[in-house]
Amino acid sequence: MYKTKLVRILSKLTAEMQNLLRFSQSSWYNNGERPLKLEWLLKHLASCYPDFSSTSMLKENVFNLVFGKEAYNESKLDKLLSEATSLVRKFIVHSCSELASEESNWILQAKFFRERSMSLEFEYAAQQAIKLLDAHHPKDGEYYLDRFFIEAERVKHRVRSNDKKSDINLPNAIQNLDIFYITTKLEYCSYMLVQSRITKINVDESFSLINEVLELSKDKYLHIPIVAVLLCLYADYWRNVKEDAYSHFKKILKENQAYLSMDTLRVFHSYIRSHISRKYNRGDTSCLQELHLLYKEHTEIGSIYQDEGYVTADVVLGAISVALKMGDYEWAIKFLEKHRYLIAGADNPDAIYQFNLANCLFYQGKYLETEDILANYSFKEVYYKLAARRLEIKLLYETSSPLIDSRIDAFKVFVHEQKKLLPQEKIIPNNHFVDMVKHILAVKMLYNSERIQRLLEKLGALPGVAEREWLLEKLDVMKKSKSTVGAKAVDG
Repeated sequence: MYKTKLVRILSKLTAEMQNLLRFSQSSWYNNGERPLKLEWLLKHLASCYPDFSSTSMLKENVFNLVFGKEAYNESKLDKLLSEATSLVRKFIVHSCSELASEESNWILQAKFFRERSMSLEFEYAAQQAIKLLDAHHPKDGEYYLDRFFIEAERVKHRVRSNDKKSDINLPNAIQNLDIFYITTKLEYCSYMLVQSRITKINVDESFSLINEVLELSKDKYLHIPIVAVLLCLYADYWRNVKEDAYSHFKKILKENQAYLSMDTLRVFHSYIRSHISRKYNRGDTSCLQELHLLYKEHTEIGSIYQDEGYVTADVVLGAISVALKMGDYEWAIKFLEKHRYLIAGADNPDAIYQFNLANCLFYQGKYLETEDILANYSFKEVYYKLAARRLEIKLLYETSSPLIDSRIDAFKVFVHEQKKLLPQEKIIPNNHFVDMVKHILAVKMLYNSERIQRLLEKLGALPGVAEREWLLEKLDVMKKSKSTVGAKAVDG
């Protein structure tokens, strides 16, 4: 029974489980044909939380607990399970409504009073909603959407009052709707441009009206902080991320940061890290330290976290990879352990944790532990697959494994297969990595110092190559070892 829709939903409840049981005791919500049996069923399932794996979860046992001595009837139990699922859905809606902001509650009250022609009560509720919005809510897109809802209620109220001598508040409603549309349009177009750097998508079809939005923003709404920052962000990307535009964006963001919500700040900080990562991936290794400091700063501010306190798998990979390349192993391990149970955006969060642990162990020279993890875990996310296969090749190199040639060839094929999914700027660095490892292996066998120097020069000139620091380290070690051998030969 653990595969039923009901149990899947219940398994995601935490502190809400006890509230659900209290909710099921309310005749207002639990008003079906068999409220008591529904209550018994949920109490029993709650006792099996969180793994729902005991034998008491077998359908026959559940039926006996709920229906007593009746003969087992699977369809009867299935119907009760369906009713229970509906009740749990009601509970979820109820719980979400309880979490609604105070200003949202005042907007709902304004709607209630407007529909009943209670003018004084309506206007008081509308004023309270605006007062709370202005006092507590950052002026982002959501703010202007709520303001539009309030002003739209005022329009409806005046229409209901048969007001034929005024603008019935239409200009205020339209202005707030315009600002909400502009901020949301700029925000989502920026999202698309960021996402197009990660995977292949066609952005052109989604950019209708963007020129009109840009002009309207500049002409009327540039004084609004969220519009100013978003306009700068969009223009920065649209101009192909020129460095002066990026610097201007950072300046505008800093000036307006106090007016932005954490949701909005999360997007902008993600953009900044994306920009620096892109510079690094194109060969500017000098910006690696800045990226490491950004991950630290954004972790401290809290902008790496989603609303529920979770961290996405790609943020975990980025933060730890950069820290390891900087040699900051202590911070990398602390970050990983702190967020072990907070990883989101992955089918198997534990596998994400294990890979990053393997990466930490590899950088510390603990190759056996690294090998054990890679042998026992598989990864579904494409960027983790790429990272895991690169780590495997590095591990095989460090342990002088005879399997390295076959794994390099397999990785080359895998990268080629990703061309339909990933943009070229993600494919090329992996191909460069494969080619460089092959060259290093060849030089290692021939002990040719001139070729080592040429490879160092080639690696330095490549605009984008995965695992650049590790490759440089291997070449540097080979160069020094050959210098030492040469010095000994002269001394001899």
